[in-house]
Amino acid sequence: MLIRRRTIQPKIKVDPTPTDRVVDLAALGGVIYGIAIVLLNWNQIPNRVPTHFDFWGRPDAWGAKTNILYTLGFMVSFYVISTVLNHFPHLFNYLVIITEENAPRQYAIATSAIRWFKLELVWFFAYLLWTSINISYGRSTRLDPWSVAIFFGAIVVTEIVLFVKSRRAR
Repeated sequence: MLIRRRTIQPKIKVDPTPTDRVVDLAALGGVIYGIAIVLLNWNQIPNRVPTHFDFWGRPDAWGAKTNILYTLGFMVSFYVISTVLNHFPHLFNYLVIITEENAPRQYAIATSAIRWFKLELVWFFAYLLWTSINISYGRSTRLDPWSVAIFFGAIVVTEIVLFVKSRRAR
């Protein structure tokens, strides 16, 4: 049996770039938007809200309006966990061996990847909240299938770009 030992990666502080700060603020804006639309609409949301959508974006399962809180709770939890996680890049798994020399570059790329993923996922959940509320009001009948494809496409493209950057920054 082959046992691979985990090497101790250097613990260094990675200062966020100006772009990182903008991405963090935009993600926080998504969380605030999600909380606001739920709070501002809570008393008017009907007791029946969509809880699942088919491939074409049509609701195919319904539940109590408290299900909106699960989506909101997941979004907020993901935001908090990914924000805290970003303070510990030395605990991440990397495609390359981390040394004192390449740690600042690799950690900056990894924390940037987490930030972008957080931004994209938080806004996707904000969109789900907004659409679910509008469907429950009868203002809309489905998720826009292209919006889901665009959100997931953005995640894939972002991660590919950062993967390539990481490989080049060995």
